[in-house]
Amino acid sequence: MPGSTAAVVVAAYAFVVDAALFASEPSIGRYLPGKAGDALAGRPDDMLLDPGAGALLFAAWAAAFLIAALVRVDRTDV
Repeated sequence: MPGSTAAVVVAAYAFVVDAALFASEPSIGRYLPGKAGDALAGRPDDMLLDPGAGALLFAAWAAAFLIAALVRVDRTDV
């Protein structure tokens, strides 16, 4: 069950929070992981970052999530 809960939370974030923040404040929302991925994909939107900047930002988000996961696993008692 925890795996399915995590999938629902990630999907809800991607479709609700990311999109709503970008719609209300594009100058801030374009730095979120979903919009960095959209910029990397080359979606035509003037408010998104350039594809190169989107790639760097997306890699930074991925590294941050990876580090958080490694810290979490390291602190978990098995």
